[in-house]
Amino acid sequence: TMGVENAFLIAGCDERVVGMVLGAEDLTADLRCVRTKEGAEILYCRQRLVTAARACGVDVYDTPFTDVEDIEGLYKDARFAKALGFTGKVSISPRHVEGINEVFSPTQAEIDYAHEVMETIRIAKEQGKGVVSLRGKMIDAPIVERARQVIEMEKAMFGEVEDDE
Repeated sequence: TMGVENAFLIAGCDERVVGMVLGAEDLTADLRCVRTKEGAEILYCRQRLVTAARACGVDVYDTPFTDVEDIEGLYKDARFAKALGFTGKVSISPRHVEGINEVFSPTQAEIDYAHEVMETIRIAKEQGKGVVSLRGKMIDAPIVERARQVIEMEKAMFGEVEDDE
């Protein structure tokens, strides 16, 4: 529980801290609550860790899904963790690795869109445009940042790719 309470201080205490992991089994024992598949009992802790880690620019990994046989439950839990902002998820079973990788890896469509965003921004800069849209939607700083993150993931997965920046 002290780790959750001090998450921001821990995440930002030293440049050598590059990631954090949530351990829900120990946490729920400290909280004196029952650990469930649904995870309502750890929602606040998940959100607090993600916020602290992202504020300090470090990665953050979600607690393992402990039911080795429930692959559907793993996918549901991993999708939820990704939606909260986790970088990835810890696995206690080789059977879970494929699902975790599938959920946390960008799809080819997301990769293609990220490259399209970066190309659109490049062309707009060449033309001196301050405002640009793609497929009828305004391309602003958060959209560009998400595209940059997807391209970084692509590089991590497949090695160097053509740089659109």
